[in-house]
Amino acid sequence: MQPEDNKALVRRFFQEGLAGLDPAVVDDVFAPRHVLSSPALGAEEVTGTEVIKSAIEEFRGDGGGVRCTIERQIAEGNWVATSYTLTQGGQDHVGLMLSRVAGGRIRESRVVASDVSGPDERGTARKAFN
Repeated sequence: MQPEDNKALVRRFFQEGLAGLDPAVVDDVFAPRHVLSSPALGAEEVTGTEVIKSAIEEFRGDGGGVRCTIERQIAEGNWVATSYTLTQGGQDHVGLMLSRVAGGRIRESRVVASDVSGPDERGTARKAFN
């Protein structure tokens, strides 16, 4: 895939998966053995897509929708860096997701995110993205 195609694939996750609260898109854009790492998840990498679907379900459970703004995307080879802001219920979260794309799917992601609106008492899966 070309860098622009890789960016579009990652953007689809943010727009349809997170902002659209659609966990079904996860199976379309992520490889089944996707590897996710994030300080919010601890030192271990998480393999599979269930943690991502769980994060989307946690957002859905809160109701009120999610606004996702992609601040910037940069693609280099198979890697895409996405800077984003998620907003839900007056809470703003900023993050950076580095994604490795191969074979038309996101194979690996590294996410660093922070709540910039105050203390966050939400579930662990969701903290990986906000």
